Amino acid sequence: MASTFRSAIRCHGRTLPSLTASATAASKRSLSSRTLSHLQTRLGIHAHATALKSVISTRHLSTPAVQPIGVAQEDTEHRLDIPAFQFRDILPGGELPQTKSLKVNVDEQPAVFDNVFLRDSCSCPTCIDPSTQQKLFSTSDIPLDIYPRRAKISDGKLKIEWSHRIAKCAVPEANVNGYHWSYYDGDFLHSATSASRSVRATMSDFKRVLWNRKAMERSVFWIDYKDYMTDEVALAKALKHLSLYGLIFIRGVPDGRQANQVPGLAERIGNLKNTFYGETWNVKSVPQSKNIAYTSLDLGPHMDLLYFESPPGIQFLHCVENSVKGGQSYFVDGFQAAFMLSQSAPVVFDTLTRFPVNFHYHNDSRHYRFSRPIVVLKDKGQGINEGSIDHMNWGPPFQAPFTIDNSGNTVSNSTTWRSFLRGMDFLNKQFENPQNQFELLLNEGDCAVFANRRVLHARRAFDPNSGNRFLKGGYVDIDAFESACRVLAERYPRQVGGQTAGGEYEYLANEFGQDQWV
Repeated sequence: MASTFRSAIRCHGRTLPSLTASATAASKRSLSSRTLSHLQTRLGIHAHATALKSVISTRHLSTPAVQPIGVAQEDTEHRLDIPAFQFRDILPGGELPQTKSLKVNVDEQPAVFDNVFLRDSCSCPTCIDPSTQQKLFSTSDIPLDIYPRRAKISDGKLKIEWSHRIAKCAVPEANVNGYHWSYYDGDFLHSATSASRSVRATMSDFKRVLWNRKAMERSVFWIDYKDYMTDEVALAKALKHLSLYGLIFIRGVPDGRQANQVPGLAERIGNLKNTFYGETWNVKSVPQSKNIAYTSLDLGPHMDLLYFESPPGIQFLHCVENSVKGGQSYFVDGFQAAFMLSQSAPVVFDTLTRFPVNFHYHNDSRHYRFSRPIVVLKDKGQGINEGSIDHMNWGPPFQAPFTIDNSGNTVSNSTTWRSFLRGMDFLNKQFENPQNQFELLLNEGDCAVFANRRVLHARRAFDPNSGNRFLKGGYVDIDAFESACRVLAERYPRQVGGQTAGGEYEYLANEFGQDQWV
């Protein structure tokens, strides 16, 4: 069955003539010189023009449908077609016009690439050191008037010969004319044109799953300690679920009284974060405690260390012993509550993204302090959706007094302040609503792992005279978690699954009810 492949490379502001080729499905390969010459003649290409061969490169990426881990996944084929870019040179000597950008059709969609961006993205051995994988030049080394002298598609890659050389990048001996060639494959071009994709994420690109108690009860993820520690594929699936839901559990962790197990658990992801609490810390009721966590009191939903400039991204809580009456742990999806507010009262929600809250720890000869809004968005220009919230900050036990306007009008008299208070009240009611709380009693050998900047954790009060309750904890920074996600996603793409498109998971209003702002 005949298929027609059409594509073009254009210099921005000026269209280059495109070459159209018809071929059968069996001929998706480089055109022979004779065939190319025949097409040139039929299409009226002048003898002095250089027609470029076209290579149709098709990549098959296996992308398992994203489901709650533990449910059997079937491989589905995701087809990425890198179109055939075909054009003829229009200037004497085969050079392209001197323009600031290059227009390329990627996946049949036009995209404009700035010349400096393309040159800066070159990953050849003279630009990126093969051993260290570090860049050998600075972006500022690139002349602003750089432009492609020639461009072509070959072996499924866009190849560009640049007009200017960069002194810090040695020119390969094979390039006899002294100009630098850069090569860009279809994966790079595709990723560079995906507006929804962020450089800092891989598995974090999966659309987050917002949940309440019922949703988490259906999707709660448990992994055995042995699998977590020894099976990289199992670990990759666990981290994917942690990226999606912000909460997983490990069972069967060895006795923490004989040896501290938290370092081994945490370092499967990254190095432990050392704080004034230590690399790991004990959670037990002690007299004259310096932290409410070290009491038997009820501890409401909160996030840890918000008085730090860089609070930890991932937290581990290993239950070593739990024989007390009470003391259940529960978790709440902060993103779900914030998203509900954004849909019900966007103006009120907006104040939570702008109004600063002061957090502090002022005790035991230490005084930490930092101010930040309750909700931090990835990009305020992209609208509000469940994927646009980057992180949240909620820690009532460590909240300091608000800053007062010294001009004579206190912040409490402003409209923004009152709107902010309404937003806080809405979130607090959602956090305290049992329908949003996933509660369980951590038993000996259980370990909760959760995203500290998304999932709030809490504990019911317990009777310290009824037994012992002993947990050990530790933190890992979000950078280490995202690094582990990237490495495992690259290493096991079929088992973990590729990038998800929007719509794999949707915010289910009927799950959470139609709560409206009053």
